[in-house]
Amino acid sequence: MSSSLDPQELARLTGETAAALATIQKAAEVLSGRAKGELDIDAARAAVEQIEPLTTRLRARGSGDVRTKATNAMTAAERLLAGPMATDLIRLLMSRTPIPGGPAVEPGGPSVIDLAEFYLVVTQWIMKRAPQSAVLGDLKRVAQPFMQKTQAYLEAAEAELNGPDHPDLGPIAANLLRLDVLTWMLVSAGFQREAAAVQTQARRLARSAMRRASAIMAKCAATFSVDSRVGLAGMIAEIDDLVLIFRRVLDGEREERVPGETTFVQSLGTEAIAEFAKAMSQLANGIKVLIANKMDAETLQGREIGSLLRVLAKMQQLFIGLDGGNSTLAMTNRDISDGLINLSHQLANTIVKARTAKDDKRLEQLEIIRQAFADYGEMVKGPG
Repeated sequence: MSSSLDPQELARLTGETAAALATIQKAAEVLSGRAKGELDIDAARAAVEQIEPLTTRLRARGSGDVRTKATNAMTAAERLLAGPMATDLIRLLMSRTPIPGGPAVEPGGPSVIDLAEFYLVVTQWIMKRAPQSAVLGDLKRVAQPFMQKTQAYLEAAEAELNGPDHPDLGPIAANLLRLDVLTWMLVSAGFQREAAAVQTQARRLARSAMRRASAIMAKCAATFSVDSRVGLAGMIAEIDDLVLIFRRVLDGEREERVPGETTFVQSLGTEAIAEFAKAMSQLANGIKVLIANKMDAETLQGREIGSLLRVLAKMQQLFIGLDGGNSTLAMTNRDISDGLINLSHQLANTIVKARTAKDDKRLEQLEIIRQAFADYGEMVKGPG
């Protein structure tokens, strides 16, 4: 049978087929380490998607020799994609997925999401061409110990949050981001059920972290004992992590809410947010009262008041970072600003009285407090 393709079209299709196969071959060599350089994942994905329609057209309208070459190209692609290339791709995908509680991923190269999307393209191609291929179940097998480590981390983090000591919120916040990456990797690779399970666990961890932060603040607001203030200082020092955790809980509520649905029962996330907002409000008001009382005390401790002001400034940073995510926090933020104005007036009056009495010792402590008020403004304003 003679070709019904004109020479120009035949040359174009033949050239594009050869280029697609060469791109798949190069991707396989890079993944295996036989070739140096970075994986051009966009080009590789396009080649996988293009080679079948290209060869199908050649086989449908080409001569016997053209059909043979097209069939050989498809066979070569199948041998690569359903063979070592898929296994090497899975290995790279696992190495670039950040495991919660694990080491940092080396920078550079394609992102884990790009790799997962490419993996899905490859497996869908294999499923269509070779549905009995052994590589189709490889990712689940390779990911099993990975998921077990993730589960072990989540259990350890929950145990830490329930322990007697102040939990380190920094790693928890960082690992919530890693859990998000893991979720998107699983979604992109086609594992919806596993992704949903990880996301549920991540939301639970974020709620637990927020509840622990709320408990620390509530304890301090109730007693202002030395040990509770130590725990508070540790927690407040991680203000950026607290913002991330709060937003993770807030986002979880939005993601789980069914549009148009109303309920008279608060969800676990809504309860955690309400507890957090209440504890923050009580603590902020308690600190304002404590500062006012200490400025009127006979023995003035400037550094202690300065420390309390720094805590209050950090809390206001949190309110600003949350950007009005909760009405109680927004109202408390305004209350703090109003309270600081009153405290600054109290400080000015106290300085006048100390100068009138020529009480140099008290003036020295008041200068420490005055500087703390100045630092407060810079802390809340932030860099820039």
